[in-house]
Formats: sequence, structure tokens, C-alpha cells
Amino acid sequence: NAGGSIELGGLPWQVLHAPGHAYAQTCFYQADTRQLLAADMLLAKTPAPVLEHPQKNTDDEPALSQFFDSLTMVEALDISRVYPGHGEPFSKHRQVIQQQQERLQMRLKQCAALIAAGHNTVAALMAQMYPSQSPQFNLAGLWMLVAYLDFLETNGIIKSTTAPNGVCHYQKQERI
Repeated sequence: NAGGSIELGGLPWQVLHAPGHAYAQTCFYQADTRQLLAADMLLAKTPAPVLEHPQKNTDDEPALSQFFDSLTMVEALDISRVYPGHGEPFSKHRQVIQQQQERLQMRLKQCAALIAAGHNTVAALMAQMYPSQSPQFNLAGLWMLVAYLDFLETNGIIKSTTAPNGVCHYQKQERI
């Protein structure tokens, strides 16, 4: 349970609920040794893709907003070593988090700018944001794009409409 603890290797580890990558994402923090078992929540090279589907007609915060909150929570911890679910262990978690937050903000701005420029479907946005990847093989990119769109729409920056053929079209929201 989040906020609880478990014993691993004879030491108590704090259980942290860190949604964003996945709603049930859990990390484990050992305060005395300053270690974090991050799973897929914090990776050294790139933000973990957000894998949660947007929850329409709910009060749930967008998965990307939850991910930003989880990054902020982990940034506040005193950590000497992070053990990610993928890749080598690393230190300097605050630097990694700052780089990831900057990258995500840059990609959100890029997505909004592309929509304003007329790239208004998922296929058109995928072609612009992930040009070197074949769409059928870029599931992580697709999930991130869905997360960007959900975040931008929830925050009133874009709006979506569904065409009769079922394709969603996005447009920049007019500001008053």
C-alpha cells in the first residue's frame, strides 16, 4: 500500500504510488541508504512513455499530469542511487528529472504548434513528431502522443472533434 513499507534485504522500504507511466506504478524508497527502486517511473535517458488511456467523462487528472506530479514527488527525495526498470543504475536524479520535465514541456509545445499549423489528426501528428519511426512499430510514441493530446485538451489548449468516419481532429482552442 502506498505510504506503507515493506522489508527487503532486512531494511524497510517506503512504498510510493507514482502514477503517470501506469496508474498502478509503484516505486520503493530506502531512506537510510538513499536508494530508489524506480521501475519504469524514472529512466535515465528518456521519460517513460505514459501508457494510461485517457479517462473521458471522469474527474481523473490526465496521466501526463500525474506523471509530472510523480516526478516532483521523487525529485524531493534524498536519493544517491536510482535503480530503473530499464538501463543501468544512476545518480543525480534531480538532474535527470529536470531534463525529462523540460523535454516533456518542449514536446507539449511542439504538439500544440503542429496542431495550430494544421496537423490535426493522430496520423499527421505522428508523422511530424516521430518522422524516423514507422507508425505501426512506434507504440511508445503513439502512447506519448495520446498523453500529450489528453493533457493539452484537459488544459483547454486544444479541442477535439470526431468526424463521421471516427477520426479525431484537433484544433487550437481560441483564447478570449
